[in-house]
Amino acid sequence: MQEKSRPYVIMLYGQSKCGLSSIATQFPEPLFLDINDNLNQLNVEALKIRTWEEFLDQALEISKGKHGQQTLIVSHADGLWDLAQEFVVEAFNRQNGANVKALADASYSIWKEAVRLFEAKLAKLSTLGNLVLLAHEIVENRNYNGI
Repeated sequence: MQEKSRPYVIMLYGQSKCGLSSIATQFPEPLFLDINDNLNQLNVEALKIRTWEEFLDQALEISKGKHGQQTLIVSHADGLWDLAQEFVVEAFNRQNGANVKALADASYSIWKEAVRLFEAKLAKLSTLGNLVLLAHEIVENRNYNGI
């Protein structure tokens, strides 16, 4: 009797337009969670995600087996992190009557909540099959007073 292999979690990291999504199409039965709207050139099954709430709704549908994928591909993890941050900031503002604009402007406890939420949902996704996270290098030009 052959033992069933355990699902894998992989992160592919690189510069924008270097072919991460094209590489990810080679995984078995891929289903893309399209957060960055950059899959127009590929003929793949993809669910468009615009908000954290949409991500949660789609994750629930996936957990019910509605898509039959073997590999979930998050395109891109940095975009999903942005959605999680926005969700936590908006929830904080609603609950506290605050006007925090970004996670960087909030307290450490709010940042910690965003990290906890993000990690918990990725951990849950990893139980549904193979998980591939695509992430882009972010290049920033900074000038520290000429240094």
